[in-house]
Amino acid sequence: KCASSRVPPISIGMPIGRYLVAPETGEGDITLGNAEAPVTLVVFSDFQCQYCKEYHVTYKKLLAEYGDRLHLVWKHLPLPIHPQAEKAAEAAQCAAAQNQFMPYADTLFDRQAEWGKAGGERRFKDYAWRIRGLDAKAFARCLDEKVSAEKVSADMRLAADFHLESAPASFVNREFVSGAAPYADLKASIEAALAE
Repeated sequence: KCASSRVPPISIGMPIGRYLVAPETGEGDITLGNAEAPVTLVVFSDFQCQYCKEYHVTYKKLLAEYGDRLHLVWKHLPLPIHPQAEKAAEAAQCAAAQNQFMPYADTLFDRQAEWGKAGGERRFKDYAWRIRGLDAKAFARCLDEKVSAEKVSADMRLAADFHLESAPASFVNREFVSGAAPYADLKASIEAALAE
C-alpha cells in the first residue's frame, strides 16, 4: 500500500527508530547530490503511488536546500497493487543510465494518472522523446531488452529484507522514516543527523 505519514509504522511491518545498518547502496543505484555528504537519504518509492508523488516534491526541496550536505539514493519499491509501477521503475532506471533520472521521474509523477491506466506503459517511450538530453532510441532499447529489470528486482529484495511493505519509506542515515513524512519532519531528521 501507499503510505501517508499518518500510517502507524508497525502496520507497514517496521517500527520507527534507528537501525544497526541502513540499506546498502552501491553501483547501479540512482543517486543525487553529493556522494560524500554527511547525510544519506535512502528513499524507497513507487511511481504509481500518490503519496510517493507528494514525497517527491519534499525531497527535491530538501536536495536544493541542503546542497552538498545531502546525498539522496533512490530505490525502487513498485507495489503489487500498482500494475504499471514495475515497468515505470524499469523506465526510470533506463533514464537514470543516461543521467536523466530526475526529469524522467518528474514526468512519471506529473503524468501518473495518464500512464497508470491499463496499457499506459506504452507511453513510457513517448515521454523519453520529450526530455532534452535523453537518447530516446537507446532508452527504448534499454526498456525492450529489460536491461533494468534485475536492478528493480534487487531493490525490491532489499526492501523485503527490511520488511518494507509500503511506499514511500526512507532512511536518514540509519534512522527509519515511515510514509510520506512532512517536509518539517524530514528536515528535523536531517538536522539531527548533521548534528551528530
